[in-house]
Amino acid sequence: MASAAFCTNSCSNNVIEESKVESITLTSSAYELFLDESATLTVEIKPENATNKNYSFSMNPSSLGQIENNIFTAKAVGTVEITAISDLGLKSSININIKEKEIIDTYDDKEAIINSLSSSTYSSSIKVEPNTLGLENGDIGVNKDKLENEELYNVSLSDGKVYKASDYNITPNGQNNSGNLINLIDSIKNEEGTKIIYFDNETYHFSNAISITAAENLCLLGQKDTKFVFSGWMTYIKGTGCKNLHINNIKFDMNPSPTVTGKIISVEETDSNAIITLKVNDEFDISNPRYTQWNNGKTSSYAEYYYDEEFKSYVPDRSGNLYYNPGVKNLEPSSDNTLKVTLSKSFAYCSYKTPKIGTVVAVGFTVYEYFGFLFSDCEDTYIENVTTYVAAGMGIRFDKGKNASLNRMNFIREPNTTRLLTCTADIIHTCALEGDLNISNCVIEGSHDDGLNIKSFYTNITSTVGKVMSVSQTQSEVLISFDKGDVVEVYDPSTIGFKEQYVVEDVVKNGTTFDLTLDRSLPRGDKSYVGYLLGNATKATRLKLTNSVIKNKRNRGILLQGRDSIIENCTFENVNMGAVQVLGVADVFKEAIVPQNIVIKNTKFLKCWDDISVFTYGNKGSVPGSLRNVEIYNNFFYKDTGNTVYLRGSGDVKVRNNLFYETKYKSYSIHVRDSKNIEIMNNYTIFDEINSSYVILNEGSNNESSSIIENSNNFGGR
Repeated sequence: MASAAFCTNSCSNNVIEESKVESITLTSSAYELFLDESATLTVEIKPENATNKNYSFSMNPSSLGQIENNIFTAKAVGTVEITAISDLGLKSSININIKEKEIIDTYDDKEAIINSLSSSTYSSSIKVEPNTLGLENGDIGVNKDKLENEELYNVSLSDGKVYKASDYNITPNGQNNSGNLINLIDSIKNEEGTKIIYFDNETYHFSNAISITAAENLCLLGQKDTKFVFSGWMTYIKGTGCKNLHINNIKFDMNPSPTVTGKIISVEETDSNAIITLKVNDEFDISNPRYTQWNNGKTSSYAEYYYDEEFKSYVPDRSGNLYYNPGVKNLEPSSDNTLKVTLSKSFAYCSYKTPKIGTVVAVGFTVYEYFGFLFSDCEDTYIENVTTYVAAGMGIRFDKGKNASLNRMNFIREPNTTRLLTCTADIIHTCALEGDLNISNCVIEGSHDDGLNIKSFYTNITSTVGKVMSVSQTQSEVLISFDKGDVVEVYDPSTIGFKEQYVVEDVVKNGTTFDLTLDRSLPRGDKSYVGYLLGNATKATRLKLTNSVIKNKRNRGILLQGRDSIIENCTFENVNMGAVQVLGVADVFKEAIVPQNIVIKNTKFLKCWDDISVFTYGNKGSVPGSLRNVEIYNNFFYKDTGNTVYLRGSGDVKVRNNLFYETKYKSYSIHVRDSKNIEIMNNYTIFDEINSSYVILNEGSNNESSSIIENSNNFGGR
């Protein structure tokens, strides 16, 4: 349970009745551990409404580990028997085998190190000693046990007043589950204390979105296999003005799916178009009205895939056709479960290539129409152990509000299906979210657009008089607001060069514009800031992304435009068009503020296209030092295509203690331009074949004198 998230009330007797313990069952999140690794112990006591559910643990031999807060930590090699004992003496036991990692600590063993780091999404199975192959430590990638089992925002039935969904006509066969659930929420949301709506281990069907407005201390709590299936393409849950909202232990899906998969069986080409016929996989009924009623002018996407033998997964093919509207001109379903897709050969964002018969294709019948989850002006939102198989737009979006925490919130391809496309737009998208965004132990897979897009917007400076600056919105998506005490920054739109920082002393709001009284006078005349851009540094999102997997993406892994953020112990696997982009630019979207104080560490990049890009630019280029204070260290880069690390318009950046595994075709790993105070040190590069023309650094134009420091870089063949 999140700290200070819920106050504790006793459950009402008409919901949870007292009874005696009948059985106890002990399970573990892992049954084999290396030294110092941990496993979560879960004790299930039946019946669920037992009066005394207290229990204790015993270990034999006790010297092999320790248990604290249901977490077992391995301390010595051997097999330990752990027993859970109820207060009435009922017992359940398990065995955990504890092993010692093989130690690899010499350059002669680099083959084993590379194989261990590259062969899995997860952290290495061998122990890499400090300063081996340039690495500061071997703790790189995702801890599988934490990814699958760690609980951070747990809610139990003892945390508040419980409302059993079935008591309010919300049932697996219910005809009005949406309406009944909304009515229940509205009837209890103003009650004191914590309210828990509890769902059985069943599949529930919904015909409309679940709207939650101005609710506080509310939890939707499912069980291991609780599933919500929505008939049609819509938003699953829409929260507005909520505070301390929890969603736990629920799977989400749509029927029919807004994305389908098939294989190409024919291609017809004209001078301007290509008509590609797909045999749609049998699990999708393409005669469903949701597909047949799609007509010209609706949005859609088309992406060709290849099978990556190394990682046993289908990946969007950057060398093939990756199209979306207006490049997709028409979708025409047929009664024989085929789908004709018309592509424009002159689509601006992808050069058309004649596809091969038999190519696997994913088609999205929407792009941005619906958000899977939409939270507007919500504060302290917690989501844990929630899996979403598809969304007809963005997976989850936060508009304004403050503080959100997602743990084990997965957007994945549904097991035992052929779906390839999860969300038809971004998966996690935040717009002007204040405070902290904590994302941990998540699998983010297969969306059409960004895996994560963390952003705000600039405002436009329209006038300055003395200490008063007037600003207007640069877009209509959300209102960028200001408060007394906010720190704001001025940028030159031609280069996104930083000009000055001020503190807001007073605010006058006029519709969508603001008059800001600042802590000192503004420049006048030819030095005036009129026409420049203003960013609110105080309200920039602080992201913490840890122990998460982002993979099999058509577009970017993460677009980060926040401050004071960290990406740690993650894995980016088969991501096209930029695994991590940290940026501030002046373009048509006006998204910003320019990031500062960013750390990317202990992370794997496996076969991505452009791994890490840190850059700024305006309509006349960029200047050194706009995007500042970035550390890129102790990461593993494997078979990147494009720029492994790209820096532009940056300053005070350290790239150190990284291990690059490059192909024989790479001529460099790091490209730097328009930057200053860049330190590149203690990195190590290995090739699949000897590459005599390689240099670690390719230095572009306009780097300030003596800005590049390079030392202790070692190179060798595998």
